[in-house]
Amino acid sequence: MKTLVRKLWLPGALIIGLLFAGCLLVSLTYVIVTNFSFTASSGFYTQSIDLTNNKTWDDNKDKIDLIDAVGFEMTMVNSNDEPVTFNTYVTPAGTAYTRKGQLDSLAYVIIHDLTVEHGTTVMTYAQSLTHLENLDKLKELVKGGSFVYYGTATSGGATVGGFSVNPGKIVVTFTVTK
Repeated sequence: MKTLVRKLWLPGALIIGLLFAGCLLVSLTYVIVTNFSFTASSGFYTQSIDLTNNKTWDDNKDKIDLIDAVGFEMTMVNSNDEPVTFNTYVTPAGTAYTRKGQLDSLAYVIIHDLTVEHGTTVMTYAQSLTHLENLDKLKELVKGGSFVYYGTATSGGATVGGFSVNPGKIVVTFTVTK
């Protein structure tokens, strides 16, 4: 018995040490939600999004390993008689574009040519994931903590008013290691 204990003490100590070290590495996933709303009275809208104002984000920003997912929830109201084509774009914080043409050539489109019929349309988080483009760029901008969000509404190629999103939410899921 003593021989068996002498032979197994080192492997046993290594296993216990590995288990203990593994228990100290903890990965946590957080979800934060940022609300927004807008009326594209002239078919164009912009809003700066600052995640650094969120306490959970601020407490963990230096430990973020991965932006797991980014999605949207939106209630869209189209008061035009015709369907509206809705596009959303993102740019780095500090940019200030004022025309759809600038966005088409300089910004990252994240929802492209979504047709919104007259009336109220709800886009769920799960539905938004099927419409997102340039997701890697969106995650990169989100990881930086702030970015600029743009929305455009067009009909027949021209920007139109009478379109709003209220309420809207940006849902961000991220993982940190503590």
